[in-house]
Amino acid sequence: MPRNLARLALALLLTIGLPKVAAGDSLPPDEPAPADRFAPLAPPALGDADRARLGAGEVLIRDLEPSAPDGIGVLLMGLVDATPDQVWEVMQDCEKQDEFLPRISHAAVQDREGDSHTCDLVVDLPLPLGDLRTETRHQVRRLPDGGHQRRWDLLPGDWSYLRNSGSWTVHPYSGGGRSLLIGRMDLLPKAVIPTWVMRAAQVRQAPETFAAIRARVRQVLSRAPTSG
Repeated sequence: MPRNLARLALALLLTIGLPKVAAGDSLPPDEPAPADRFAPLAPPALGDADRARLGAGEVLIRDLEPSAPDGIGVLLMGLVDATPDQVWEVMQDCEKQDEFLPRISHAAVQDREGDSHTCDLVVDLPLPLGDLRTETRHQVRRLPDGGHQRRWDLLPGDWSYLRNSGSWTVHPYSGGGRSLLIGRMDLLPKAVIPTWVMRAAQVRQAPETFAAIRARVRQVLSRAPTSG
């Protein structure tokens, strides 16, 4: 590994730490890919063990095959104690994500038109990594099961990624009053970073990201007017 690449990988690991994976947890790949595996309409298949872990508040992580040989594909999912519509108040676009999501230093919506908009996002990473900036075009749709989805693709430009596409999807979850929130990402940074380092970053960051989303949903619900 070249010296500058080794420094980059070391800095990233010092920032994110190594992924904490329980003994015997092989992080199995996602179910056979649908036509668009980064923005399917239906949630993935869940076994009893998956449901038990979700019910305990864990964030599940599965590998997805990236759309090209380089980079990573990853699926993150966890439960939120709110209805899909309530979760969607927080997740429908990137506006104000710099107020609650970790490492997001700037988030702004531009060019909103109907069900689509552009998101200008800056992720603040420590030196020597610097900031990661992207502009992505997002398409929002209502799902047949009563959930919602926001999918995105990278816009042309001099950004920090060569490839950045994916989706946030929220589905009703059995039992009522809860939602299954799923993030799917297909990523290839412009900087030459080993695949295992990129994946470690996603694994390490996932619980913190979901904790921040859950806290924001609770905050929004606490401000909602009560009937009667």
